[in-house]
Amino acid sequence: MQNKSLSKNAILSSIRVFANIVFPLITYPYITRILSAEGIGKVDFSNSIISYFSLIGALGIGTFATRYGSKIKDDREKFNSFASQMFSLNYISCGIAFVLLMLFLTFPTKLIDYRGLIIIQSIVLVFAPMEMDWLYNVEEDFGYITIRSIAVQFISMIFLFLLVHSYKDLYIYVIIRTFSNSFANFFNLIYSRKYVKLSITKKTGWASYYKSILVFFGNAITQTIYLNSDVTILGILTNDYYVGIYGVATKIYSIVKRVFNAAISVAIPRLSYYAAKDQEKFIKLLTRIIHFCEVLVTPAVIGLILFRKEIIMLISGTEFQEASTTLVIFALSLWCAILANILNNGVLVSQGKENKVLQATILSAFFNSSFNFVLIPLFKQNGAALTTLLAELIMVVYAALNIKDILKLLFSLKALFNTALGCIVMVGIYYLLDYLGLAKHNYFFILSIVICAFSYCGVMVMLKDAEFISFAKKIQHFLKQRRKGTQR
Repeated sequence: MQNKSLSKNAILSSIRVFANIVFPLITYPYITRILSAEGIGKVDFSNSIISYFSLIGALGIGTFATRYGSKIKDDREKFNSFASQMFSLNYISCGIAFVLLMLFLTFPTKLIDYRGLIIIQSIVLVFAPMEMDWLYNVEEDFGYITIRSIAVQFISMIFLFLLVHSYKDLYIYVIIRTFSNSFANFFNLIYSRKYVKLSITKKTGWASYYKSILVFFGNAITQTIYLNSDVTILGILTNDYYVGIYGVATKIYSIVKRVFNAAISVAIPRLSYYAAKDQEKFIKLLTRIIHFCEVLVTPAVIGLILFRKEIIMLISGTEFQEASTTLVIFALSLWCAILANILNNGVLVSQGKENKVLQATILSAFFNSSFNFVLIPLFKQNGAALTTLLAELIMVVYAALNIKDILKLLFSLKALFNTALGCIVMVGIYYLLDYLGLAKHNYFFILSIVICAFSYCGVMVMLKDAEFISFAKKIQHFLKQRRKGTQR
């Protein structure tokens, strides 16, 4: 296996997700003020409907292809044939999903009011098979993924500011969002020629792969239910306003979660490789990932809670202040979500225990959907957020029970102590700044965030936290290399 740098891949992936933060930070405050909570609610609700049919189109192929492809990538002839099989299967599944969606829209339901938005967004099903992100994950080509993501978002942002100026431009906004993603997928198909020669084939290998694919599909179904049922049920039981309020908190939560999951995802193919060939390296890499999350996710959670109102104000304005309590609940969900990703995809899937992940997601989806009908009527968007917290917690506990034999090897008491001390100092600095009137004063809170972050980093350095210092050095080395490259 080609020994590509995991640190470099993690940084590249983090840059991509950082771009996914920066561009929404530029565009989302504009969009929320232009479309209002009701407009955002309409877009989010219609998108939640599309997500179920996109799930049918995806069929779990991407996750399966990443895992299986990582194991056969050294045999180029076999890998090339496998890529064409996955490409063909994906087009069949997306065709079925598109037909089902069109049939579904013919029924007289509440969706009649959202039919136009849903039809526009359905174009993603046509271009979805071209995405091929599983191929670039297997090949660990995170440089291309990063460049593509930034370019598409930049072009999308330009069109957004040029064409969306009032609530009447709601459909234009959805068109820009939909076609920018589809356009990116088209370029993915062209770039894939660097690694494979794709073709539509009748010999899809379905008979050989369907058991594993359906397990991943079942897993994806339950994940989608507990991730998107909140928005769907909230839209059915309340109205577009509360969906919009919930959408703002979800947006912030999702952005932060994607940052950490992107850094983790680059290690998943390597974990699958080590799980099959070298258990010692598997445990060592897994321990580093857990440590990475201990020292970086925890302060992010604390920061979201401390600056919740200011972040909501910056992102969306005064109309969305009800989302601040929702954001607190999501912040608490963040640690569970990241840890669940590591334990399920990093450990159980890498060890071939997809059934355990499926069982966990089914259980989570059941409790999430059930409690949505109880908590949403009582607490509106906060009730929906509470069910997400419950679902993520179930995922963590269930995964932990299934890896008891190695669980004690993965966590470091020293790392937990370092993190706790760093967070205590950070909270102390926050309240000092608040006492001085800086923490919540207009845009001074951004400076306060920077000061709190540096105070935490300072504690980590003074405590000589090995993983934190190692990661900081890798970033420094990467930036030096980039600087030298631009100077040439």
